[in-house]
Amino acid sequence: MCKSSVKIGLKCLLVQESWFHIKMSSTTGSATLLLSRILGAEVRLVDEGFDIGIRRSWEKALYDVKARGCGIPYAIPAGASVRPNGGPRLCWVCREVRAQEKQLGFAFDYIIVCTVTGSTHAGMIVGFAEDGRQRNMIGMEAYATPAKTKVLSVTQHTAMLIELGTALVGDDGVCSRTICIRVMAFQPKKPKR
Repeated sequence: MCKSSVKIGLKCLLVQESWFHIKMSSTTGSATLLLSRILGAEVRLVDEGFDIGIRRSWEKALYDVKARGCGIPYAIPAGASVRPNGGPRLCWVCREVRAQEKQLGFAFDYIIVCTVTGSTHAGMIVGFAEDGRQRNMIGMEAYATPAKTKVLSVTQHTAMLIELGTALVGDDGVCSRTICIRVMAFQPKKPKR
């Protein structure tokens, strides 16, 4: 989101909740945080755990933007899962995958995507329904909170928005597969002296 906002001339305040098992700072940590800083985002790391819902840290960021006189904030929650039009935007990812497949001369049997909020996974399920590959999407649920992901609801909403006209849920009640894993980040041990 930071890259997109910078491209169109908006300022970006990124609130990153901790969901790694190591302490990070806005100057170290993930490549995403580093890239966001390089692109000009103000990065706030909050140690309130991880949740895809609207949190106090998020509401405080909105308040701070208004209090600084920076205008009206355009708020995008985690993964854009709760944005009304977030899913259709993520269907476009499938166009890029198809272009790469054409260039390579083959089609992937399965597409594996990281699933946290579920919006990317859902958008790609709908996007691949065009050629009947929606069940070949595998989501790796990276935070091991499948009850909090919104894959099914975002998939259904996205299919309705783009007037897909194809049933995405099979007789078994499954539109795709999600495998839960627990992402663990480890801080390297200091060498013994």
